[in-house]
Amino acid sequence: MPGFVRLLCKGGMVAGPMLLVALIIPTGDRRVNDDVMSYSEFWASGAGASALLFVGLGTAGSWGMAARARWSRWALVLSQLLPLIPFPRVLLHSVPLSIALCIASAAIAYLCLFHIPSIRAYMEAAET
Repeated sequence: MPGFVRLLCKGGMVAGPMLLVALIIPTGDRRVNDDVMSYSEFWASGAGASALLFVGLGTAGSWGMAARARWSRWALVLSQLLPLIPFPRVLLHSVPLSIALCIASAAIAYLCLFHIPSIRAYMEAAET
């Protein structure tokens, strides 16, 4: 695995499960875009589902990359797009800018994960 990708995967494999536990356990208020929300407001608004999608797909993608699973790269790309769907629009300062940033980050993730030769070689080595 290329060095920088290894670093990111290790981070996702360690931090991801811890963040998932922190999301699920009701430990207090959450701050979303400078708005303080209680645990129940966080989940009722859709921000909790959005965070769960982002962290869950990132964690699954990190573990999948380590296992050279074909679907893992798509999980990492989709982790940039899918969380915007349940996210509460009232908490976004600019919906068009948020959509543009999500699309741009997904495009960058796609280009890196599917077109950098060392990553392609690493993922394709599992197929042979």
